[in-house]
Amino acid sequence: MNFHDLVLVLHILGAGVLVGVVVFSFVLAVVPPLTVEKVNLIDRLTPFGKFGSAWQLLTGLYLAGHSWSDIKSLTIFWLKIGLFVAAGLIIEFLVRRQAHLALEENNPKAAKLLLAGSILLVVVIILIVTIGVILVEHH
Repeated sequence: MNFHDLVLVLHILGAGVLVGVVVFSFVLAVVPPLTVEKVNLIDRLTPFGKFGSAWQLLTGLYLAGHSWSDIKSLTIFWLKIGLFVAAGLIIEFLVRRQAHLALEENNPKAAKLLLAGSILLVVVIILIVTIGVILVEHH
């Protein structure tokens, strides 16, 4: 196995961590009732999600740099990057923040935004992984 293949495997492992955190947080957020314990667990999972994201970013930079001439003009590559950024924003503003608001204020609007954000996040993560597979097969 050459270094590029090793980094690709590490990139896939980082995706596994990220997908695991997102799916587990999704289940916690959408299966009623939303409790303080569930929100605290989502908060405790956040560092693992950030680690997975950072891992993805670092290995992704290497992989992109390795094939930059081939991928820099691919719309699908830039879509993946945009979705990666969107996932971070969704996690911060529609999952974590709304979970806290839903509990602190017993706010039904925040609970609905939490549900919508959780569903949207799962869809975005699935798209990111799917695009990643397409990009690997493209090369």
